[in-house]
Amino acid sequence: MIYGYVRYNVDDNENKNQQETLLKEAGVNKIFYDVGSGLDLLRPGLKELLRNAKRGDTILVTKYHKLVRGFPEQIIFMDELMKQGVTIKEILGQLDTSDPEFAKSHKEQMKFFEEIEKEGKEKGWDIEVEEEV
Repeated sequence: MIYGYVRYNVDDNENKNQQETLLKEAGVNKIFYDVGSGLDLLRPGLKELLRNAKRGDTILVTKYHKLVRGFPEQIIFMDELMKQGVTIKEILGQLDTSDPEFAKSHKEQMKFFEEIEKEGKEKGWDIEVEEEV
């Protein structure tokens, strides 16, 4: 089964529609939705998606940060889904955890960026990550 996930801001239906269109074009069987921040891991749509996803299923998103925002959370989340045999793929990115070597490399990149982000915050840098579709 291929599941899709859409997270968007309450006042941004255009973004919601763009994500939804891309997922449907990619052959998603069912889409789960949430409105709000990706830092909140207790989102109802995400919880429902995780209850449904089983070994051999794929979760398709436009960009990985639609599932989880923070770098530490992204790494933990990806590891946990991979242990359960669930694949994560991005439409507008390169993430595809069906390839274990690529997933390992991607995780190492996320750890690198997490360190940069942490160092920047310690030094008082104003780090703002732009949301994409």
